[in-house]
Amino acid sequence: MLTMDDQTRLLDVIGRLYDAVTDEAQWLPAMQGVSEFVGGTGVYHVVLAAQSGEVIASESAGIDPLGFQLYQSHYAAMDVRLPAALDRAVGEVVTEQMLLERRAFERSQIYAELLKPYDVPHILATTLQRNSDHLQAVVIQAGVRHGPFDATALDRLRDLVPHLIRAARLRDALRVEHARTLEMSALDRLPVGVVFLERGGQIVAVNRFAERLLHHAGGLCARQARLRAACPLDDRVLERAISTCRDEGSTERGATLRIRRRPPASPLSITLIPLRRSTAPVLYGQASVLGLIRDPDCCPRLAPRIIEVGLNLTAAESRLACQLLDGLSVAECARQLGKSVYTCRAQLKSIYAKSDTLAERGAVSGGALTEYIGRLFNLLVVGLIPTRPTIQPSGDFQRTPGRSTKSQNSNNLGSDDASRVPLTAEPR
Repeated sequence: MLTMDDQTRLLDVIGRLYDAVTDEAQWLPAMQGVSEFVGGTGVYHVVLAAQSGEVIASESAGIDPLGFQLYQSHYAAMDVRLPAALDRAVGEVVTEQMLLERRAFERSQIYAELLKPYDVPHILATTLQRNSDHLQAVVIQAGVRHGPFDATALDRLRDLVPHLIRAARLRDALRVEHARTLEMSALDRLPVGVVFLERGGQIVAVNRFAERLLHHAGGLCARQARLRAACPLDDRVLERAISTCRDEGSTERGATLRIRRRPPASPLSITLIPLRRSTAPVLYGQASVLGLIRDPDCCPRLAPRIIEVGLNLTAAESRLACQLLDGLSVAECARQLGKSVYTCRAQLKSIYAKSDTLAERGAVSGGALTEYIGRLFNLLVVGLIPTRPTIQPSGDFQRTPGRSTKSQNSNNLGSDDASRVPLTAEPR
């Protein structure tokens, strides 16, 4: 039973937790307040791999920095308390005595080499969140003089657990939203349209330039929250390319397409790039395909010199790369550059090699140019290429990912064969 003073302290700790949700600088002091309320000497807030217990991220207050660093870098892998802790339910409060028999604990290497020398043998812990990939926990420590945490400490932490879980979830949601804002701000500065598609082909999000293109440029639009081409033949090719790009078992893992528009407008160029789930930006965690759309009538052309310097290519290779990103085939590039097809193929293989994505045994893989274009996209993001779009979005645009959008010029453009540029080198 809490005394009046303890109840006042409890309310103060809860208030500090919720205040810290919107103020990152106050989070660790609030966690230290939790530790002091239950009688601990320090606390760490940690994210672990759900299966292995590997430390993914952590922050601490009131804990020896050297000891904490040693735990993360070396001793976490041999922590004999972890196997039992990983199986505990979210919100369950445990001590080391509830996880492991005392003699086995004191005979362990981590106890002899880390916990005892740094005087942190006792813990009071709870899991705040868990999914198939990771779990998030709060661990409060105490020294030998303090002794094991008693029933009173367990009850006090149990009183705080619902608020710890809620505050941690709110904090994570706000951090993701902040990262989302930063990502969208960066993407909105690009002079190309950026579209993220999920595994089913639906639009997850678009940047401002892509929304302008989908609304007014013609050739591409959004129908029923899916990226579509106005020309039926181009639309079928686009649908197949997206499906192939997101199919992890496919050997052809990306494409550059030309999407025709009503004359005199030039064709749009869209490059589809498969996204690895582990490296997708925060905003697009569910996205599996990245689309980069260029309108040659209004987008500034990628500067060969920037590509040359940024990717360590020769001047000739950078010019070829620019042509390929405009959606031209190798044969068309050869005609434009006044070279033979064989010369362009040799330069293309050199580009693949310099992008460090050649398949084994020297074969040119479909993923090679995909990775290469991904690096070009990184150049765009870091601002090496001019970032002011020629088309300025109108003030009444409201960007809603996945919104159905109609193009003003979404007419059938004819029945010619749709033009598709594969990412693999053409056979000799």
